Amino acid sequence: MCSSDLHQLMDACHMSSLGRDEIYRRLKWYGYEYHGLFRGIQKCNFEETGFLVAWQGNWIPFLDTFFQTKLPCFVGNETEKRLRLGTGVGHLLLDPVRFKRSAQDNTSVFVSYCHLTGTIQCCGIQAKGVTSSALASARAAPTTALRLFTYDDGGECEIVD
Repeated sequence: MCSSDLHQLMDACHMSSLGRDEIYRRLKWYGYEYHGLFRGIQKCNFEETGFLVAWQGNWIPFLDTFFQTKLPCFVGNETEKRLRLGTGVGHLLLDPVRFKRSAQDNTSVFVSYCHLTGTIQCCGIQAKGVTSSALASARAAPTTALRLFTYDDGGECEIVD
C-alpha cells in the first residue's frame, strides 16, 4: 500500500471521516494536548483504521503523530479509554528511503491501524507490539480531622470534633 493506492485511500477518507479539529477535540477530552507540528492527523475514517497524517519533512512530529493513531480515543473499549503513555514498541521497521520516495509528492501519508494485530503501518514504516500504560487516577487528598481532647480533673476525656 504505497503511493499508487494513496489517492484511492485519500478519497475514501474524504467520504466518511473525522476532521482534524474533531480528532484533536476528542484527544483533548481524554487528556492529550497537542500543538503545532504535533497535530498531524488530518483525517481518520469512522472505523478508526485509516488516518491521513501530515508529512512536513520532520521525522520527530511525524513519528509522534504516527503513534497517536494508537491512542485510546481510537483504540479499545470505553473502559480502556483514558489517559495513557506509550511504554514500548515490540518491533519497529523504518525504511526512510522507501518512505521518502512515497511521500515526496504528497504532503499527507496514509497510515493504517489494524485492531486485530495491533500493527500501525504506512509505506516504509511498520510498528507492532506498541504498548502503553494508564496513568494512575488522581487520588483524593486524605481527609484530615482535627480533634480536641479536653480532660477534667478526674482524668475523664471528652472528644470534640
